Amino acid sequence: MRDCNLLFKLDVQHARFVRRLNRFSGQAEQNGQTIILHITNTGRLVDLLTEGAEVLYVPRRSAKTSGVLTAVVVGGEAAVVDTRLQSKAFEAAFKNGLIEWLRGCRMAGKEVVVKNVRIDYVFVDEKGRRIFVELKSAVYLRQDGAAMYPDTVSTRGRRHIQTLTLLSRQSPSIIVFIAAHPRAKSFTPCDEGDPEIRKLLQKAVTAGVKVYAVKTYMDMSGNVFWCLSNLPVNLS
Repeated sequence: MRDCNLLFKLDVQHARFVRRLNRFSGQAEQNGQTIILHITNTGRLVDLLTEGAEVLYVPRRSAKTSGVLTAVVVGGEAAVVDTRLQSKAFEAAFKNGLIEWLRGCRMAGKEVVVKNVRIDYVFVDEKGRRIFVELKSAVYLRQDGAAMYPDTVSTRGRRHIQTLTLLSRQSPSIIVFIAAHPRAKSFTPCDEGDPEIRKLLQKAVTAGVKVYAVKTYMDMSGNVFWCLSNLPVNLS
């Protein structure tokens, strides 16, 4: 894909998805053998994790699984469903200076508890101000290319947005939607998944919270790319 930056490469293997067993694991087939893969994304992912879909995974044997399901092939590229990998891509893009709205900042903390809610990152800008940043996976794609979040009711997502809205009174706060799909063209909240999210985001923006969408994806060889740090956002 044009104008995309290579972040890093993963050693991935290919398999065919069979079915989701629960929120955290799925069954797949590789060379006629059944394997169990760990799924980090708690979204439904019904448009991607379909029977027979080609998936990419990172081998990582444990007592129950053969590896971590990282991406689902879409055409000749792959949508990144592993939320930990999405975070890794975000951090790599930040370190490489690819996120213009965080340039001049330094990362000051990860998984920070504020108001009894765990926030993904705290950055400090050139003025010494703390900036709270929360990432959300937006890999559910609408037919028109809009990446969406969430694909099911998310009380955790609501709580994060409400907390960042409160924090914005004292510190800059940012919500980042990771559009980790190679065909993503924009971002919008998923009303069918959770009709409250759009309203909460609108209130958050009015209170001063910044909302960004960024685009990343993986190719068939495990190369992870960063494409955009300002994907169009539609909250109306």
